Amino acid sequence: MNAKARMWSFVPALLVIAAYLTLASIASAQVSATISGRIEDASGASIPSVTVTVINVETGAARTVTADSTGNYSVLSLPVGRYDVKADKTGFKTALSTGINLVVGQQAVVNLKLEVGEVQQSVTVTGEAPVVNTITAPVSGLVG
Repeated sequence: MNAKARMWSFVPALLVIAAYLTLASIASAQVSATISGRIEDASGASIPSVTVTVINVETGAARTVTADSTGNYSVLSLPVGRYDVKADKTGFKTALSTGINLVVGQQAVVNLKLEVGEVQQSVTVTGEAPVVNTITAPVSGLVG
């Protein structure tokens, strides 16, 4: 068998593989959805590097992403179902959006606004401090 004949013998196998890969990508695209959006402050300015968590209410599965430098985030290939979206960043109150129902192929947009929160610090001291007598000072000594 010459080289040209051998090459043509692989064509049907390549066509079958290409068809399988195409059908697999179409099938996977049909059973998933996407949630994306923008994180802003009260004035409408974007907030970068916010931690965004998408939680499937039915299964409890969570996916976490970080918003980019312009405050945009995207969570791809989510199974259909009900979701909650939570955004956290130090110095801001947590924002939560609930009851997002994703259907097949949906690209839901969930924009969240973060309000400035209180920075709380707490200092805990353990152990006992020595007692200092500030009323009387016992003086003793020997004078020669």
